[in-house]
Amino acid sequence: MIIRLPVVQIPIFWEAIKFAIAKIYDVKAENFRSVFNYSLHKLLNDKAQCWIRLDDERRLIALTVTEIQIDKISGDKNLFVSALYSWKHVDDSKWSEDFKFIMDFAKNEGCKQILCESDIPRCWELYKICGFKEGIRRFSLTVGE
Repeated sequence: MIIRLPVVQIPIFWEAIKFAIAKIYDVKAENFRSVFNYSLHKLLNDKAQCWIRLDDERRLIALTVTEIQIDKISGDKNLFVSALYSWKHVDDSKWSEDFKFIMDFAKNEGCKQILCESDIPRCWELYKICGFKEGIRRFSLTVGE
């Protein structure tokens, strides 16, 4: 079962959250401070949420970070999945259960959609299994140094 971490427990799980964010976004060492400060600020001010899954021995096996965002054009509230990470295999059915909790949270917060983006194929699979539809593809081109 997924559990939403209360703000007071964010510091307890901070090292794991940092690790997941660094892995998911391939954060370069020179950007650690700004990326982690931004993330910690959002989590401690309840602007972002951390959801965790524990195993039977109460060890952390997966986490998800979400953030409520306001669409700049429509003004709609959306829940953005900014991180999805697992240290151990979690069955697809469990991820689907987890997203039901996240869906309920989004509904209670008045969100119109749950949005996510990832460059990790396994995340794409999980999102589709959980009922997400691909809406946009994002491309990037690095500008010379």
